[in-house]
Amino acid sequence: MHTYMNSKNKLVVFIYPGHENLAIEYLSSYLKKEGFQTQLILDPIIFNEPGFLNISLLNNFFDIKTKIINQAIKNSPLLIALSVVSDNFMWAISISSEIKKKSNIPIVIGGVHPTAQIEECLQTNLFDFVCFGEGEISLVELCNQIYNESYNFNIPNIAFKKNNSIHKGIIRPLINLDDLPIMPDKDLYYKPYPLFNDGYIISTSRGCPYRCSYCNNSMYWELYKNTGRYYRKRKVNHVIEELKLAKSKYNPSHIFFLDESFNADTDWLKEFLNVYKEIIQIPFYCFLLSDLSTRDSIRLLAESGCYKIQFGFQTADENLRRNILNRYSSNESVKNLIKWCKEFNIFTAADTIMKIPGENETIMYNTAEFYTKHTPDSIETFWMRYYPGTKISSLINPYLINSSRLINQNKGITIESDTATYLEKKVSTFLNWIPFLPSKLAYWIVSKKYINFFPRFPSIFLIIFKRILKNTKYDLNVTRTYKRYLFFIRKHFTFNIT
Repeated sequence: MHTYMNSKNKLVVFIYPGHENLAIEYLSSYLKKEGFQTQLILDPIIFNEPGFLNISLLNNFFDIKTKIINQAIKNSPLLIALSVVSDNFMWAISISSEIKKKSNIPIVIGGVHPTAQIEECLQTNLFDFVCFGEGEISLVELCNQIYNESYNFNIPNIAFKKNNSIHKGIIRPLINLDDLPIMPDKDLYYKPYPLFNDGYIISTSRGCPYRCSYCNNSMYWELYKNTGRYYRKRKVNHVIEELKLAKSKYNPSHIFFLDESFNADTDWLKEFLNVYKEIIQIPFYCFLLSDLSTRDSIRLLAESGCYKIQFGFQTADENLRRNILNRYSSNESVKNLIKWCKEFNIFTAADTIMKIPGENETIMYNTAEFYTKHTPDSIETFWMRYYPGTKISSLINPYLINSSRLINQNKGITIESDTATYLEKKVSTFLNWIPFLPSKLAYWIVSKKYINFFPRFPSIFLIIFKRILKNTKYDLNVTRTYKRYLFFIRKHFTFNIT
Protein backbone atom coordinates (compact mmCIF):
# COMPACT_ATOMS: atom_id res chain seq x y z
CA MET A 1 0.00 0.00 0.00
CA HIS A 2 1.55 3.26 -1.07
CA THR A 3 1.17 6.60 0.64
CA TYR A 4 -1.10 9.27 -0.76
CA MET A 5 -1.05 12.96 -1.45
CA ASN A 6 -0.73 14.74 1.89
CA SER A 7 -4.03 16.61 2.10
CA LYS A 8 -5.02 18.34 5.32
CA ASN A 9 -8.25 19.98 4.25
CA LYS A 10 -10.49 17.06 5.32
CA LEU A 11 -12.50 17.35 2.10
CA VAL A 12 -14.25 14.32 0.60
CA VAL A 13 -15.53 14.69 -2.97
CA PHE A 14 -18.42 12.53 -4.15
CA ILE A 15 -18.91 12.02 -7.89
CA TYR A 16 -22.18 10.50 -9.07
CA PRO A 17 -24.07 10.17 -12.37
CA GLY A 18 -27.19 12.22 -12.79
CA HIS A 19 -29.57 11.47 -9.93
CA GLU A 20 -30.15 12.03 -6.23
CA ASN A 21 -28.60 9.28 -4.12
CA LEU A 22 -29.87 8.91 -0.56
CA ALA A 23 -26.88 6.75 0.43
CA ILE A 24 -24.46 9.54 -0.49
CA GLU A 25 -26.53 12.01 1.53
CA TYR A 26 -26.28 9.77 4.60
CA LEU A 27 -22.54 9.29 4.12
CA SER A 28 -22.09 13.04 3.83
CA SER A 29 -24.12 13.75 6.96
CA TYR A 30 -22.04 11.24 8.91
CA LEU A 31 -18.76 12.68 7.62
CA LYS A 32 -19.82 16.22 8.50
CA LYS A 33 -20.83 15.09 11.98
CA GLU A 34 -17.26 13.84 12.45
CA GLY A 35 -15.63 17.07 11.27
CA PHE A 36 -15.08 16.45 7.55
CA GLN A 37 -16.26 18.58 4.63
CA THR A 38 -18.00 17.16 1.59
CA GLN A 39 -18.64 18.20 -2.00
CA LEU A 40 -20.81 16.65 -4.70
CA ILE A 41 -20.09 16.72 -8.43
CA LEU A 42 -22.72 15.29 -10.74
CA ASP A 43 -22.05 13.87 -14.17
CA PRO A 44 -25.24 14.79 -16.09
CA ILE A 45 -25.20 11.67 -18.39
CA ILE A 46 -28.23 13.21 -20.09
CA PHE A 47 -27.57 11.48 -23.39
CA ASN A 48 -25.75 8.42 -22.10
CA GLU A 49 -28.03 6.96 -19.43
CA PRO A 50 -28.22 3.14 -19.21
CA GLY A 51 -31.70 1.89 -19.99
CA PHE A 52 -33.08 5.29 -20.96
CA LEU A 53 -31.57 7.57 -23.59
CA ASN A 54 -28.35 6.94 -25.50
CA ILE A 55 -27.50 9.26 -28.40
CA SER A 56 -23.77 9.12 -29.17
CA LEU A 57 -23.59 12.36 -31.14
CA LEU A 58 -25.30 14.41 -28.43
CA ASN A 59 -23.43 12.59 -25.68
CA ASN A 60 -20.12 13.55 -27.26
CA PHE A 61 -21.24 17.16 -27.57
CA PHE A 62 -22.47 17.43 -23.98
CA ASP A 63 -19.76 15.28 -22.40
CA ILE A 64 -18.06 17.18 -19.56
CA LYS A 65 -15.90 14.40 -18.13
CA THR A 66 -12.68 16.43 -18.35
CA LYS A 67 -14.28 19.33 -16.51
CA ILE A 68 -15.65 16.97 -13.86
CA ILE A 69 -12.20 15.49 -13.26
CA ASN A 70 -10.55 18.90 -13.04
CA GLN A 71 -13.21 20.10 -10.61
CA ALA A 72 -12.85 16.98 -8.47
CA ILE A 73 -9.09 17.26 -8.02
CA LYS A 74 -8.86 21.08 -7.95
CA ASN A 75 -8.86 21.41 -4.15
CA SER A 76 -6.70 18.32 -3.50
CA PRO A 77 -9.36 16.48 -1.51
CA LEU A 78 -8.53 13.88 1.09
CA LEU A 79 -10.56 11.26 -0.78
CA ILE A 80 -12.74 10.86 -3.87
CA ALA A 81 -15.77 8.61 -3.38
CA LEU A 82 -17.90 6.85 -5.99
CA SER A 83 -21.17 5.08 -5.23
CA VAL A 84 -21.79 2.47 -7.91
CA VAL A 85 -24.54 0.13 -9.06
CA SER A 86 -23.84 -2.44 -11.76
CA ASP A 87 -25.52 -0.31 -14.43
CA ASN A 88 -22.98 2.51 -14.01
CA PHE A 89 -19.85 0.46 -13.28
CA MET A 90 -18.35 1.25 -16.69
CA TRP A 91 -18.96 4.94 -15.95
CA ALA A 92 -16.97 4.53 -12.69
CA ILE A 93 -14.14 2.84 -14.60
CA SER A 94 -13.99 5.74 -17.04
CA ILE A 95 -14.04 8.44 -14.35
CA SER A 96 -11.44 6.75 -12.15
CA SER A 97 -9.02 6.06 -15.00
CA GLU A 98 -8.97 9.77 -15.86
CA ILE A 99 -8.46 10.77 -12.22
CA LYS A 100 -5.51 8.38 -11.90
CA LYS A 101 -3.85 9.95 -14.95
CA LYS A 102 -3.84 13.36 -13.27
CA SER A 103 -3.66 12.75 -9.54
CA ASN A 104 -2.59 10.50 -6.68
CA ILE A 105 -5.75 11.27 -4.71
CA PRO A 106 -7.13 7.99 -3.28
CA ILE A 107 -10.43 6.71 -4.64
CA VAL A 108 -12.94 4.61 -2.71
CA ILE A 109 -15.76 2.81 -4.50
CA GLY A 110 -18.84 1.60 -2.67
CA GLY A 111 -22.41 0.54 -3.29
CA VAL A 112 -24.18 -2.56 -4.55
CA HIS A 113 -21.81 -3.55 -7.34
CA PRO A 114 -18.52 -3.24 -5.42
CA THR A 115 -20.07 -5.12 -2.49
CA ALA A 116 -20.78 -8.04 -4.82
CA GLN A 117 -17.52 -7.74 -6.79
CA ILE A 118 -14.81 -6.71 -4.31
CA GLU A 119 -11.92 -8.56 -5.93
CA GLU A 120 -12.89 -7.62 -9.47
CA CYS A 121 -13.05 -3.92 -8.56
CA LEU A 122 -9.63 -3.93 -6.89
CA GLN A 123 -8.03 -5.91 -9.72
CA THR A 124 -8.70 -2.98 -12.06
CA ASN A 125 -6.06 -1.02 -10.08
CA LEU A 126 -8.27 2.04 -10.48
CA PHE A 127 -9.79 1.99 -7.00
CA ASP A 128 -7.67 2.19 -3.86
CA PHE A 129 -10.43 0.95 -1.57
CA VAL A 130 -13.73 -0.86 -1.74
CA CYS A 131 -16.30 -0.07 0.92
CA PHE A 132 -18.67 -3.04 1.05
CA GLY A 133 -21.98 -3.19 2.89
CA GLU A 134 -23.04 -0.21 5.00
CA GLY A 135 -20.45 2.53 4.85
CA GLU A 136 -21.20 5.36 7.26
CA ILE A 137 -18.86 4.34 10.10
CA SER A 138 -16.24 2.68 7.90
CA LEU A 139 -15.88 5.69 5.61
CA VAL A 140 -15.25 7.97 8.58
CA GLU A 141 -12.60 5.56 9.91
CA LEU A 142 -10.96 5.38 6.48
CA CYS A 143 -10.86 9.18 6.20
CA ASN A 144 -9.36 9.47 9.68
CA GLN A 145 -6.58 7.03 8.79
CA ILE A 146 -5.74 8.83 5.54
CA TYR A 147 -5.85 12.21 7.29
CA ASN A 148 -3.59 10.99 10.11
CA GLU A 149 -1.33 9.14 7.65
CA SER A 150 -1.55 5.92 9.66
CA TYR A 151 -2.10 3.78 6.54
CA ASN A 152 -3.18 0.68 8.45
CA PHE A 153 -6.58 0.31 6.75
CA ASN A 154 -7.54 -2.74 8.82
CA ILE A 155 -11.09 -1.43 8.90
CA PRO A 156 -14.36 -3.39 8.94
CA ASN A 157 -16.20 -3.18 5.60
CA ILE A 158 -13.07 -1.87 3.84
CA ALA A 159 -11.04 -3.86 1.31
CA PHE A 160 -7.81 -2.86 -0.39
CA LYS A 161 -4.99 -4.31 -2.45
CA LYS A 162 -1.43 -4.51 -1.13
CA ASN A 163 1.52 -6.29 -2.75
CA ASN A 164 -0.88 -7.90 -5.25
CA SER A 165 -2.90 -9.40 -2.39
CA ILE A 166 -6.42 -8.35 -1.50
CA HIS A 167 -7.07 -7.57 2.16
CA LYS A 168 -10.67 -7.48 3.31
CA GLY A 169 -11.91 -6.28 6.67
CA ILE A 170 -14.51 -8.14 8.68
CA ILE A 171 -18.16 -7.33 8.17
CA ARG A 172 -19.32 -4.66 10.61
CA PRO A 173 -22.51 -5.26 12.64
CA LEU A 174 -25.55 -3.61 11.12
CA ILE A 175 -26.27 -0.01 11.99
CA ASN A 176 -29.22 0.90 14.20
CA LEU A 177 -31.05 3.23 11.82
CA ASP A 178 -32.25 5.40 14.70
CA ASP A 179 -28.60 6.19 15.48
CA LEU A 180 -28.15 7.86 12.09
CA PRO A 181 -28.52 11.64 11.81
CA ILE A 182 -32.20 12.59 11.78
CA MET A 183 -31.83 14.12 8.31
CA PRO A 184 -29.40 13.08 5.58
CA ASP A 185 -27.38 15.86 3.98
CA LYS A 186 -29.93 17.17 1.49
CA ASP A 187 -28.02 20.42 1.00
CA LEU A 188 -25.26 18.39 -0.65
CA TYR A 189 -27.65 18.11 -3.62
CA TYR A 190 -30.07 20.99 -3.17
CA LYS A 191 -27.57 23.86 -3.00
CA PRO A 192 -25.46 23.16 -6.13
CA TYR A 193 -28.30 21.46 -8.03
CA PRO A 194 -31.62 23.14 -7.13
CA LEU A 195 -33.50 20.95 -9.61
CA PHE A 196 -33.60 18.29 -6.88
CA ASN A 197 -35.53 20.30 -4.30
CA ASP A 198 -38.94 19.85 -5.94
CA GLY A 199 -39.78 16.79 -3.84
CA TYR A 200 -38.34 15.08 -0.79
CA ILE A 201 -36.92 11.55 -0.96
CA ILE A 202 -36.83 9.59 2.28
CA SER A 203 -36.37 5.99 3.40
CA THR A 204 -37.90 4.60 6.59
CA SER A 205 -36.02 1.29 6.36
CA ARG A 206 -33.09 -0.55 4.86
CA GLY A 207 -33.37 -3.77 2.95
CA CYS A 208 -36.42 -5.86 2.20
CA PRO A 209 -37.97 -8.74 4.17
CA TYR A 210 -38.06 -10.82 0.98
CA ARG A 211 -35.16 -12.44 -0.85
CA CYS A 212 -36.19 -12.35 -4.49
CA SER A 213 -33.58 -14.20 -6.54
CA TYR A 214 -33.10 -11.38 -9.06
CA CYS A 215 -32.74 -8.59 -6.49
CA ASN A 216 -29.56 -7.35 -4.85
CA ASN A 217 -31.21 -7.77 -1.47
CA SER A 218 -30.63 -11.52 -1.75
CA MET A 219 -26.91 -10.75 -1.84
CA TYR A 220 -27.13 -8.48 1.21
CA TRP A 221 -29.06 -11.08 3.19
CA GLU A 222 -26.20 -13.51 2.56
CA LEU A 223 -23.55 -10.92 3.43
CA TYR A 224 -25.17 -10.09 6.76
CA LYS A 225 -26.50 -13.54 7.67
CA ASN A 226 -24.35 -13.73 10.83
CA THR A 227 -24.75 -10.14 12.00
CA GLY A 228 -28.47 -9.74 12.60
CA ARG A 229 -31.63 -9.09 10.64
CA TYR A 230 -30.73 -7.20 7.48
CA TYR A 231 -34.20 -5.67 7.08
CA ARG A 232 -34.60 -2.87 9.61
CA LYS A 233 -37.15 -0.15 10.20
CA ARG A 234 -36.70 3.27 11.76
CA LYS A 235 -38.95 4.19 14.66
CA VAL A 236 -42.02 6.19 13.75
CA ASN A 237 -40.97 9.24 15.77
CA HIS A 238 -37.51 9.22 14.12
CA VAL A 239 -39.08 9.39 10.65
CA ILE A 240 -41.64 12.00 11.69
CA GLU A 241 -38.90 14.22 13.12
CA GLU A 242 -37.07 14.12 9.79
CA LEU A 243 -40.23 15.00 7.89
CA LYS A 244 -40.99 17.87 10.26
CA LEU A 245 -37.51 19.25 9.61
CA ALA A 246 -37.93 18.77 5.86
CA LYS A 247 -41.30 20.50 5.93
CA SER A 248 -39.97 23.54 7.80
CA LYS A 249 -36.67 23.80 5.89
CA TYR A 250 -37.63 22.86 2.32
CA ASN A 251 -41.45 22.91 2.19
CA PRO A 252 -41.61 20.03 -0.35
CA SER A 253 -44.70 19.69 -2.51
CA HIS A 254 -44.60 15.90 -2.20
CA ILE A 255 -42.74 13.05 -0.53
CA PHE A 256 -41.30 9.92 -2.13
CA PHE A 257 -40.81 6.99 0.25
CA LEU A 258 -37.94 5.06 -1.28
CA ASP A 259 -38.49 1.92 0.81
CA GLU A 260 -38.54 -1.20 -1.32
CA SER A 261 -41.56 -2.44 0.63
CA PHE A 262 -43.26 0.41 2.49
CA ASN A 263 -45.93 -1.89 3.95
CA ALA A 264 -43.65 -4.75 5.04
CA ASP A 265 -44.43 -3.98 8.70
CA THR A 266 -48.19 -3.52 8.77
CA ASP A 267 -48.37 -2.45 12.43
CA TRP A 268 -45.65 0.16 11.86
CA LEU A 269 -47.45 1.45 8.76
CA LYS A 270 -50.72 1.95 10.61
CA GLU A 271 -49.03 3.80 13.47
CA PHE A 272 -47.01 5.94 11.08
CA LEU A 273 -49.88 6.93 8.80
CA ASN A 274 -52.07 7.98 11.72
CA VAL A 275 -49.34 10.40 12.83
CA TYR A 276 -48.42 11.46 9.28
CA LYS A 277 -51.90 12.57 8.30
CA GLU A 278 -52.18 14.69 11.44
CA ILE A 279 -48.74 16.33 11.45
CA ILE A 280 -47.13 16.18 7.99
CA GLN A 281 -50.06 16.28 5.53
CA ILE A 282 -47.97 16.24 2.34
CA PRO A 283 -48.92 14.12 -0.73
CA PHE A 284 -46.68 11.08 -1.17
CA TYR A 285 -46.06 7.94 -3.16
CA CYS A 286 -44.40 4.64 -2.32
CA PHE A 287 -43.66 1.02 -3.25
CA LEU A 288 -45.94 -1.68 -1.84
CA LEU A 289 -46.01 -5.46 -1.56
CA SER A 290 -49.32 -6.68 -2.95
CA ASP A 291 -49.56 -9.73 -0.67
CA LEU A 292 -49.36 -7.55 2.46
CA SER A 293 -51.93 -5.05 1.22
CA THR A 294 -55.46 -4.94 2.56
CA ARG A 295 -58.42 -2.78 1.70
CA ASP A 296 -58.11 -1.00 5.05
CA SER A 297 -54.41 -0.27 4.53
CA ILE A 298 -55.07 1.16 1.06
CA ARG A 299 -57.90 3.27 2.47
CA LEU A 300 -55.60 4.59 5.21
CA LEU A 301 -52.87 5.34 2.66
CA ALA A 302 -55.35 7.33 0.57
CA GLU A 303 -56.64 9.22 3.61
CA SER A 304 -53.05 10.08 4.54
CA GLY A 305 -52.25 11.62 1.15
CA CYS A 306 -50.90 8.72 -0.93
CA TYR A 307 -51.52 9.46 -4.60
CA LYS A 308 -49.38 6.78 -6.30
CA ILE A 309 -48.36 3.20 -5.56
CA GLN A 310 -45.80 1.17 -7.47
CA PHE A 311 -45.62 -2.60 -7.10
CA GLY A 312 -43.92 -5.61 -8.64
CA PHE A 313 -45.97 -8.13 -10.60
CA GLN A 314 -43.19 -9.54 -12.82
CA THR A 315 -45.28 -12.23 -14.54
CA ALA A 316 -48.74 -13.77 -14.43
CA ASP A 317 -47.21 -17.23 -14.09
CA GLU A 318 -47.20 -17.92 -10.35
CA ASN A 319 -44.98 -21.00 -10.66
CA LEU A 320 -42.33 -19.00 -12.49
CA ARG A 321 -42.62 -16.22 -9.96
CA ARG A 322 -42.19 -18.57 -7.01
CA ASN A 323 -39.71 -21.13 -8.31
CA ILE A 324 -37.42 -18.87 -10.35
CA LEU A 325 -37.87 -15.42 -8.84
CA ASN A 326 -38.41 -16.63 -5.25
CA ARG A 327 -41.34 -14.23 -4.97
CA TYR A 328 -44.52 -15.51 -3.37
CA SER A 329 -47.15 -12.86 -4.05
CA SER A 330 -50.27 -14.26 -5.69
CA ASN A 331 -52.17 -13.05 -8.74
CA GLU A 332 -55.19 -12.63 -6.50
CA SER A 333 -53.32 -10.17 -4.28
CA VAL A 334 -52.39 -8.10 -7.34
CA LYS A 335 -56.00 -8.11 -8.56
CA ASN A 336 -57.14 -6.84 -5.18
CA LEU A 337 -54.44 -4.18 -4.94
CA ILE A 338 -55.39 -2.72 -8.33
CA LYS A 339 -59.09 -2.86 -7.43
CA TRP A 340 -58.67 -1.16 -4.05
CA CYS A 341 -56.43 1.56 -5.47
CA LYS A 342 -59.04 2.35 -8.11
CA GLU A 343 -61.67 2.48 -5.38
CA PHE A 344 -59.67 5.02 -3.38
CA ASN A 345 -58.33 6.94 -6.39
CA ILE A 346 -54.65 6.01 -6.04
CA PHE A 347 -52.57 5.84 -9.23
CA THR A 348 -51.03 2.38 -9.76
CA ALA A 349 -47.85 1.45 -11.61
CA ALA A 350 -47.01 -2.23 -12.14
CA ASP A 351 -43.51 -3.55 -12.87
CA THR A 352 -43.15 -6.49 -15.27
CA ILE A 353 -40.03 -8.48 -16.12
CA MET A 354 -39.50 -9.87 -19.61
CA LYS A 355 -37.35 -12.91 -20.49
CA ILE A 356 -37.51 -14.59 -17.10
CA PRO A 357 -35.83 -18.01 -17.43
CA GLY A 358 -38.52 -20.48 -18.45
CA GLU A 359 -40.86 -17.86 -19.88
CA ASN A 360 -42.47 -18.86 -23.19
CA GLU A 361 -45.03 -17.48 -25.60
CA THR A 362 -47.97 -18.85 -23.61
CA ILE A 363 -46.76 -17.21 -20.40
CA MET A 364 -46.20 -13.88 -22.15
CA TYR A 365 -49.73 -13.94 -23.57
CA ASN A 366 -51.14 -14.92 -20.16
CA THR A 367 -49.43 -11.92 -18.60
CA ALA A 368 -50.85 -9.64 -21.28
CA GLU A 369 -54.33 -11.14 -20.80
CA PHE A 370 -54.13 -10.62 -17.04
CA TYR A 371 -53.42 -6.94 -17.57
CA THR A 372 -56.34 -6.53 -19.98
CA LYS A 373 -58.66 -7.73 -17.21
CA HIS A 374 -56.94 -6.08 -14.25
CA THR A 375 -55.41 -2.93 -15.61
CA PRO A 376 -53.20 -0.60 -13.56
CA ASP A 377 -52.75 3.03 -14.59
CA SER A 378 -49.25 2.34 -15.86
CA ILE A 379 -47.29 -0.78 -16.82
CA GLU A 380 -43.51 -0.62 -16.79
CA THR A 381 -41.59 -3.43 -18.52
CA PHE A 382 -38.01 -4.35 -17.72
CA TRP A 383 -35.72 -6.96 -19.23
CA MET A 384 -34.32 -9.65 -16.97
CA ARG A 385 -30.99 -8.55 -15.55
CA TYR A 386 -28.45 -10.85 -13.94
CA TYR A 387 -26.75 -8.78 -11.28
CA PRO A 388 -23.53 -10.01 -9.65
CA GLY A 389 -24.11 -11.77 -6.36
CA THR A 390 -27.82 -12.39 -6.85
CA LYS A 391 -29.22 -15.88 -6.42
CA ILE A 392 -30.66 -16.05 -9.91
CA SER A 393 -27.19 -15.54 -11.40
CA SER A 394 -25.96 -18.71 -9.69
CA LEU A 395 -29.11 -20.67 -10.52
CA ILE A 396 -29.00 -20.12 -14.26
CA ASN A 397 -27.25 -22.72 -16.38
CA PRO A 398 -24.35 -20.78 -17.96
CA TYR A 399 -24.93 -22.59 -21.24
CA LEU A 400 -28.30 -20.86 -21.50
CA ILE A 401 -26.45 -17.56 -21.77
CA ASN A 402 -23.94 -16.90 -24.51
CA SER A 403 -20.47 -16.79 -22.94
CA SER A 404 -19.76 -13.36 -24.39
CA ARG A 405 -22.70 -11.98 -22.41
CA LEU A 406 -21.90 -13.48 -19.03
CA ILE A 407 -21.53 -11.12 -16.12
CA ASN A 408 -17.98 -9.89 -15.77
CA GLN A 409 -16.13 -6.93 -14.36
CA ASN A 410 -16.10 -5.12 -17.68
CA LYS A 411 -19.82 -5.17 -18.40
CA GLY A 412 -21.12 -5.30 -14.84
CA ILE A 413 -24.42 -6.98 -15.72
CA THR A 414 -26.07 -9.10 -18.36
CA ILE A 415 -29.32 -7.69 -19.76
CA GLU A 416 -31.63 -10.07 -21.59
CA SER A 417 -32.82 -7.41 -24.04
CA ASP A 418 -29.59 -8.23 -25.87
CA THR A 419 -31.16 -11.45 -27.19
CA ALA A 420 -34.87 -10.63 -27.12
CA THR A 421 -36.85 -12.12 -29.98
CA TYR A 422 -39.11 -10.12 -32.27
CA LEU A 423 -42.19 -11.38 -30.40
CA GLU A 424 -40.71 -10.61 -26.98
CA LYS A 425 -40.04 -7.03 -28.04
CA LYS A 426 -43.55 -6.76 -29.44
CA VAL A 427 -45.10 -8.06 -26.20
CA SER A 428 -42.96 -5.69 -24.14
CA THR A 429 -44.21 -2.73 -26.18
CA PHE A 430 -47.82 -3.89 -26.11
CA LEU A 431 -47.86 -4.29 -22.32
CA ASN A 432 -46.90 -0.64 -21.98
CA TRP A 433 -49.83 0.36 -24.18
CA ILE A 434 -52.54 -1.65 -22.42
CA PRO A 435 -53.54 1.14 -19.97
CA PHE A 436 -54.19 3.45 -22.94
CA LEU A 437 -56.41 1.04 -24.86
CA PRO A 438 -60.08 0.18 -24.30
CA SER A 439 -60.02 -3.02 -22.25
CA LYS A 440 -62.15 -4.94 -24.78
CA LEU A 441 -59.84 -3.94 -27.63
CA ALA A 442 -56.75 -4.92 -25.64
CA TYR A 443 -58.28 -8.28 -24.75
CA TRP A 444 -59.29 -8.89 -28.38
CA ILE A 445 -55.73 -8.20 -29.59
CA VAL A 446 -54.35 -10.67 -27.05
CA SER A 447 -56.99 -13.37 -27.62
CA LYS A 448 -56.46 -13.25 -31.38
CA LYS A 449 -52.68 -13.14 -30.94
CA TYR A 450 -52.50 -9.97 -32.96
CA ILE A 451 -49.72 -8.52 -30.79
CA ASN A 452 -47.34 -9.25 -33.68
CA PHE A 453 -49.22 -6.68 -35.75
CA PHE A 454 -49.20 -4.01 -33.06
CA PRO A 455 -46.84 -1.17 -34.04
CA ARG A 456 -43.57 -0.98 -32.16
CA PHE A 457 -42.18 2.42 -31.26
CA PRO A 458 -38.69 3.42 -30.09
CA SER A 459 -38.63 3.10 -26.31
CA ILE A 460 -37.79 6.75 -25.69
CA PHE A 461 -40.90 7.94 -27.58
CA LEU A 462 -43.03 5.44 -25.70
CA ILE A 463 -41.67 6.66 -22.36
CA ILE A 464 -42.31 10.31 -23.21
CA PHE A 465 -45.80 9.55 -24.53
CA LYS A 466 -46.70 7.60 -21.40
CA ARG A 467 -45.39 10.31 -19.11
CA ILE A 468 -47.43 12.98 -20.86
CA LEU A 469 -50.71 11.05 -21.01
CA LYS A 470 -50.49 9.18 -17.71
CA ASN A 471 -48.72 11.71 -15.56
CA THR A 472 -49.84 12.18 -11.98
CA LYS A 473 -49.61 15.63 -10.46
CA TYR A 474 -46.41 14.99 -8.53
CA ASP A 475 -44.49 12.37 -10.46
CA LEU A 476 -40.95 12.89 -9.20
CA ASN A 477 -39.43 10.78 -11.98
CA VAL A 478 -41.13 12.89 -14.63
CA THR A 479 -40.49 16.34 -13.20
CA ARG A 480 -36.88 15.61 -12.34
CA THR A 481 -36.19 14.13 -15.77
CA TYR A 482 -37.46 17.28 -17.49
CA LYS A 483 -35.64 19.57 -15.08
CA ARG A 484 -32.39 17.61 -15.27
CA TYR A 485 -32.21 17.92 -19.05
CA LEU A 486 -33.00 21.63 -19.01
CA PHE A 487 -30.64 22.32 -16.11
CA PHE A 488 -27.59 20.58 -17.54
CA ILE A 489 -28.12 21.71 -21.13
CA ARG A 490 -28.20 25.29 -19.88
CA LYS A 491 -25.16 24.64 -17.67
CA HIS A 492 -23.28 23.32 -20.66
CA PHE A 493 -23.34 26.73 -22.28
CA THR A 494 -22.56 28.64 -19.06
CA PHE A 495 -20.45 25.94 -17.48
CA ASN A 496 -20.39 25.66 -13.70
CA ILE A 497 -20.95 22.11 -12.50
CA THR A 498 -21.18 22.93 -8.80
